Amino acid sequence: ITEVAFEGLPVLKYLDLGEMKLTELGEDVFQSMPYLVILLLDGNTLLSQVDPSAFLSLTRLKYLTLHNCGLVSLPPTTLDTMWSLQSISLNQNPYRCDPDICGMVWWMEETEVELLNRDNITCSQPSG
Repeated sequence: ITEVAFEGLPVLKYLDLGEMKLTELGEDVFQSMPYLVILLLDGNTLLSQVDPSAFLSLTRLKYLTLHNCGLVSLPPTTLDTMWSLQSISLNQNPYRCDPDICGMVWWMEETEVELLNRDNITCSQPSG
């Protein structure tokens, strides 16, 4: 998805991109959607990386689904900037147990955001 994909939709509040075979989310992909409240990205099993600033412009985002994707890690800076976030699903991803996962684990322990299916957030790949 390019950063111009959603131009002309500035007041969109709900976007379902679930099971769309996305492979990555770039830096400015949602920049023209400041009113987005709900973003569903679950089921994108090829989605292995998210740019740390992909959600930066989503200042009103409250609900985000990233479960059942192909994420091996998620930089904590990706999550730290989502001040309005109330609920997120991160489970059923093939997370890699390496030093990159530490920031995400710390965020999960410290956040007040509701982590849906928290018990199903596990590492699938050992480090190395």
